[in-house]
Amino acid sequence: HEKNLNSGLLTYPILQAADILLYRGEAVPVGEDQVQHIELSRIIARKWNNRFTPLFPEPAEKISYGKRIKGLDGQAKMSKSMDNFIDVLEEPDGIWEKLRPAFTDPARLRRTDPGTPEICNIHSLHSYFSSADEIADVEEGCRSAAIGCFQCKRILADNLAAHFAPIRERANELLEDRTVVREILRAGAARAQELADETMSEVRKAMGLT
Repeated sequence: HEKNLNSGLLTYPILQAADILLYRGEAVPVGEDQVQHIELSRIIARKWNNRFTPLFPEPAEKISYGKRIKGLDGQAKMSKSMDNFIDVLEEPDGIWEKLRPAFTDPARLRRTDPGTPEICNIHSLHSYFSSADEIADVEEGCRSAAIGCFQCKRILADNLAAHFAPIRERANELLEDRTVVREILRAGAARAQELADETMSEVRKAMGLT
C-alpha cells in the first residue's frame, strides 16, 4: 500500500530466507505467490556460497496442484486474516455455514440461469475435493441450470467434511492429551536447535567470527 511502506515489507523476505537457510532447506512447499521469496533465498544462498564457502543448498519451491486457492469471497486468495477461509478443523456444520453464502458465478442471479463453471470459485474448489464424476455432473448441471448453486455448494460441503474428517478426529484426540503434543514440540525444537547451532558454527567459522 502506498501509505504503508513499513520495514516489514523489506525485512520479511530476508527473515523468510534466513528461516530456510538456517536449516539448509532444499525444497520448500509454498503457494504460487511465494515463488519470488524462494528465488530471493536462492540468490542469498548463492552469493554467500560464492563469497565464503559452499554451505547452503539453493532451495527450490515445491508447489502442489493447489498452488493458488481463492477465498470464499471469490476475490483474493484464501486467508485467515481476511476471514474468507475454511478451517481444516472446521466441523461439518461450520463448513456449510461458511460455504452457503460464498461467492459463485455472477451470471447466475436466478436458479434457472445457466452458468459458466470455469469462472465459478466454488467449481474451482470442487477440483480439489470432489470425484471426477461429481465434477462432471456439477459442470453439466451448472451449464444447463439443472442444479442451483445451493446444490453445488452442498455437494462440496459434504466432500470437504469427509476429506478433513481424519485430520479433525486426530486433532481432537491430541487435544484430549496435550502432553503428546508438547513432547512432539520439544523433540522438534531440540532437533531444530541442533541443526541451527551446527549451521551457525560453520557460518561463523567461514566468516572469521569465531
